Amino acid sequence: MPNSSHYHCVFFILTGLVGLWSCSTPEASLADKKNYTEDDQQYRRRHDVTPEEGEKILRYWSHYVVSKTPNAYRVRIFHPEKKVLTEDKSYSTAALTLLHGTYKGYWDDGSIREKGSYQYGRKHGNWLECEPGKGKCSTGPYLNHKKDGVWTHLDTTGLIESVYTWSDGQRHGKFFRYDSLGHKSNEGLYRADTLVAQLFPQSETSRPYLKACQQSGILDVYGCTEAMLSDKIISSLKYPASARQMGIEGSAVVQWDVMPDGSVRNIRIPQALSDDIEKESLRAAQGIPEWIPAHRDGKPVRYTMTLPINFRL
Repeated sequence: MPNSSHYHCVFFILTGLVGLWSCSTPEASLADKKNYTEDDQQYRRRHDVTPEEGEKILRYWSHYVVSKTPNAYRVRIFHPEKKVLTEDKSYSTAALTLLHGTYKGYWDDGSIREKGSYQYGRKHGNWLECEPGKGKCSTGPYLNHKKDGVWTHLDTTGLIESVYTWSDGQRHGKFFRYDSLGHKSNEGLYRADTLVAQLFPQSETSRPYLKACQQSGILDVYGCTEAMLSDKIISSLKYPASARQMGIEGSAVVQWDVMPDGSVRNIRIPQALSDDIEKESLRAAQGIPEWIPAHRDGKPVRYTMTLPINFRL
């Protein structure tokens, strides 16, 4: 790792033990005034970009194209080796520091990751969010960057699995669940992200945590898991020199399956940013310790962990 005085890494626990590791210089949290400023016409033929009506291309680089549209500044981000579009986003000013307008994000296989709109740097209005590999999707509204309103969750065929009501970023209100035939199988009520009532009592799936945290006798096993994973991955993570040189940054996503026996299987990178960042993310994720598996109805079950690692220069 670079010298700690010039480099900063933070881990945030989100809902369902999905985390965000952020690695950046301290200045990056203040403002990034050098965003997407590089330009070299040698990359013009690398990117499959056809300007829309009224759109003017401003500059090309190894992994992005910047353009001006009648209403915004547009940035298309590509995986530099796979040459697939991974982000298509709009900014309010030429400084390209405040997301504003339509946004589309894609997994490396080309499937949609999320799409919606930003208002002055915050998610607002209806969004679609999907798992990698054309997996399950959910759709619903954001208000001031927090889920707020009715969110519908769909299976891989597009059938409704569940409907939840959100308020200020928490499940709050009625929910409904449906079986594979589309019939309502359960309903209930959440208050401040806590289940308070349901028509047909069902146990929820517990989250997995590291076995070492159980053995240590620590009461907060999830906090312990966060700390141990942070020490394991962040302490060994290195920003690839090639990505640093070309100014490649963003969120790589690591996934792995915690099996019913607590072992780790199928580590993969559905969003890689570049080949070297994919290799580094895989290397850092190797050797993840054994887990206490997730449980449903008292039985251990497989559980997929999703971990974004935020690479910031």
